[in-house]
Formats: sequence, C-alpha cells, structure tokens
Amino acid sequence: MSESEQKLNQLRQGKTIRPDPNHKVEWIQCANPNCGKWRPLPFYLKSSSVLQNCNNTWFCVLNSWDDATASCGAPQETGYMSNNT
Repeated sequence: MSESEQKLNQLRQGKTIRPDPNHKVEWIQCANPNCGKWRPLPFYLKSSSVLQNCNNTWFCVLNSWDDATASCGAPQETGYMSNNT
C-alpha cells in the first residue's frame, strides 16, 4: 500500500493527519473541454501520481477525495490563482 493510500485510509478511519503548514496546494485540471475547472488536491496526493493513474486524462468525476466537487457541474473552487503563485 502506498503512502498516499495509507494516509487516505487513516483519514477515512477518523484518524487525524496534520498537514505541513508550508505545503503548497497542488491543483489538477479537468480534461473535459466543456469544463476545464481546477480542483485542489489533498496534501497527501501529488498531481503526477493522480495523472499517472488515469493515463494523464483527469476528469472531475474522478475526484475521489471530495464528493462535493466530483462533477463538472460543481462550481470552481476559489483560491486557484492565489494559492498557485
């Protein structure tokens, strides 16, 4: 089991994982040409790993870490530009 999977399991079991306060938020963009929204990744996931697992084509529906934004119909999160600079 990878470190990311272990951390996700801990979160699902209600165990607290403290993120690094200096961690820069990573974002991933939906490949749907009618969407293109950016979604933040949890601190325990890296965009390169997520993209590798979906053949470099990621869609909002593949968002398994946040059900509220697991659809192209969900609004764009705020903070993409301010957190990505």
